[in-house]
Amino acid sequence: IRGALNAVKGLTPATSEEKPKAVVTHSSGNHGQALAYAAKLEGIPAYIVVPETAPNCKKLAIQAYGASIVYSEQSD
Repeated sequence: IRGALNAVKGLTPATSEEKPKAVVTHSSGNHGQALAYAAKLEGIPAYIVVPETAPNCKKLAIQAYGASIVYSEQSD
């Protein structure tokens, strides 16, 4: 979570009150969850691109943090 939170916080300069419009990542697991959680803490929408074959528990966790899931086909 620390890496995702630092990345999200680093998107907005300390002198600016304007937040990013959204954050996006591709993940089938922990990074997607971490970014979803970090974005929620910062009040920023998150979109997580997830393979259709990702485990349901991972998809549910991402959604529980308020992120939107965008499904992708599995890649090799």
